[in-house]
Amino acid sequence: MNVSSFDAFVQSIRTALAGFGTERFDYLVNNAETSHHDSIEKTTEEELDSLYDVHFKGVFFLTQKLLPLINDGGRIVNVSSGLTRITLPGSAPYASMKGAVEVLTLYLAKEPLASYLRNCQITALLRHSQQCKNNAASRCVDKIRRPLFIQP
Repeated sequence: MNVSSFDAFVQSIRTALAGFGTERFDYLVNNAETSHHDSIEKTTEEELDSLYDVHFKGVFFLTQKLLPLINDGGRIVNVSSGLTRITLPGSAPYASMKGAVEVLTLYLAKEPLASYLRNCQITALLRHSQQCKNNAASRCVDKIRRPLFIQP
């Protein structure tokens, strides 16, 4: 998603919803995904900006802009990464952005969103990294905590 065009994207969502005969929806799933595996030392400012735009800024502002369209009792699901629980060389920039999403999730659950949502469940799901799946699954499984399920 081009994070400079949130309003245009929200309008396209409104148009799509109207096509279904409704103005609101039940679930927002933020599953931002790009891959970046390079050391802190080698990551460029442009690469970090891109990670920020996709993994944090996109989730933050898309959620903000879509809050008025989520039905009462709706759900917001933010997808994170197992790399926030384990450390692997070359993953710090990416994992830092996913960690920011988890902190945002905790705060969303405590924000006074009553004017938009009642009883909304805010969840951060963890995905196992490909490195865990391929190289060190047994080590990773022991170190990854349960997903965050936050009920305000």
